[in-house]
Amino acid sequence: MVSACSIFVNGLLTRYGALNDRMRLMAQERLHLCHDETGERRTSVTLLIENRLALIDYQLPMLLHRHAHLRDSIFLLYLAILIYVLVMFIIAAATSILWLQGTILLVFLGGTACLFLSALLALLEIRTSNKMIRYEVEQVKVIQPTVARNQ
Repeated sequence: MVSACSIFVNGLLTRYGALNDRMRLMAQERLHLCHDETGERRTSVTLLIENRLALIDYQLPMLLHRHAHLRDSIFLLYLAILIYVLVMFIIAAATSILWLQGTILLVFLGGTACLFLSALLALLEIRTSNKMIRYEVEQVKVIQPTVARNQ
């Protein structure tokens, strides 16, 4: 169980890092869109900049929500690992203390519950990720080009 949790947490840490990078890039892009080359606040914005700012403003809170799901999921996985290691110590102690034998199952089930909740949070994060991608694609499709097409 410890190995399974470790593999799972490794995958989630990769997603967590990628999400961190994406949020930082979007925040940086927003700053660049709001300020000109000299660093002064823009007094006027084009329709394209306005649309991009709207996309960023809509997506950043959703990214933070996904970030929280991943953080909680990773926390629960580490807690599950800790509990499974504790089960190993209880098993070792239970060879000489009989009343600990019943405790083993309860502690193991606690670790399994943490693993289950972690997987559930990861599923919610993936679902939110899909919604965000769909939203961005739909919004980009709506933006009309300003240059007339040659027919």
